[in-house]
Parts: sequence; C-alpha cells; structure tokens
Amino acid sequence: MNSVDRKARQCEVVESGPDTYHVLSPSGSEYVVQTFDDGASAHCNCTWGDVHGDSSCEHGCSHMRAVWLFTQGYKPVHQIAIETYNRELAAGYSVEEAARSADAIIGYSEEE
Repeated sequence: MNSVDRKARQCEVVESGPDTYHVLSPSGSEYVVQTFDDGASAHCNCTWGDVHGDSSCEHGCSHMRAVWLFTQGYKPVHQIAIETYNRELAAGYSVEEAARSADAIIGYSEEE
C-alpha cells in the first residue's frame, strides 16, 4: 500500500451535497472534493488539486482517494475499530479485551 492510500484510509469523509464531499485529514485539515462523471473524476481544493486540476478519483490526491473509497463503501480504520470495540462489549467481552481487539485493528492497518 502506498503513502497516498495509507493517508486516504485515515481520512473521514462526509457527503455534504450532490457530488460534494468534505474530507477531514488525520492532520485536522479539512478539504472539499467535488466529483464529476458519476464519481470517476474530481477536483480537490488542496495544494495538489490546485496544481493538477481535475483528476481520476482513484489516482488523485489522498482526499480524492478517500472520497473514492467512501463511495465504494470503505470505512476508515478508526471507525472499524470503534465498531469492533462496541460490538465486543455488547457480546460480553471485557473492556480490556475489546480495547485489545480495537488496538490490533488500528495497529495492523498502520503497519500495512
């Protein structure tokens, strides 16, 4: 997995309108990605997007890639870890066991 994919998988994406997405990067910066052609291409207001213009969502900046993953049903690693933690608590696991499972998910994905 390359660095763009790693960064994209850590971003949080919220659909804010037709073909418009707000992307929160791990650094806390927020970007707006506008998609075109049924999501096949997009423009991001980050520095990379300003220099390269419209690009394929699949091969653009990490924010475009995050939107592409979001539209394909991908969930950020941290969201998966939280869901796992809550599911294990509901199933009767101890807080420590559930936390270990969540930590394993986050640790595994960051090492990829």
